Amino acid sequence: MSLPKRIALPLTLSSIFLSQGCNVISSISESPYSAYDREKGYNPDHCYSCGPYTLESLLKKEGIEKSKKDISKEILEREPFGNTLRLILGTVNTFGGGITWPWEMEKTLQRELGNKYKITKLKRENIPEYIINNPDAKGIILLGNKSNPFDHHWESMPYPPQFNIFKFYPKGTGLETFYLIEKSPPTK
Repeated sequence: MSLPKRIALPLTLSSIFLSQGCNVISSISESPYSAYDREKGYNPDHCYSCGPYTLESLLKKEGIEKSKKDISKEILEREPFGNTLRLILGTVNTFGGGITWPWEMEKTLQRELGNKYKITKLKRENIPEYIINNPDAKGIILLGNKSNPFDHHWESMPYPPQFNIFKFYPKGTGLETFYLIEKSPPTK
């Protein structure tokens, strides 16, 4: 006996959405730490992801102490469109809830660094080689993988000289975007 098509399709789609992503079933199995973070108003899927971690790392290098949890919370409170995209992607894959979009990173940098720094967004084709190999270059980079368009990662620079990001991440990983951070000259 087979199910009628009008029942089979909704049943199949429902089972796909209920078996993956940020849903009721996966939240039942949530760790006590994640449940505690949610109770305190944090989203553990986002606050422990590479975006808030990278921002925390860069800000710390500049003498600004702000936790990745607080950075994440601010991003989530200020970016309803980003939240909608995270929610949609989170229904398909649990990692969707951890995405920090490039515009969110850029706005957070501008908000946190204010007028003290010049922030220059450089796309892959416009990143000079001397910046990539400069151990003093400061900023954040978005890495992408040519063979997997869904595989992206944020990192802060400078990174330790012994850490070669292109050997650490999967083959095919390369720079997508670089936000160069430079101290602004003092105003007169």
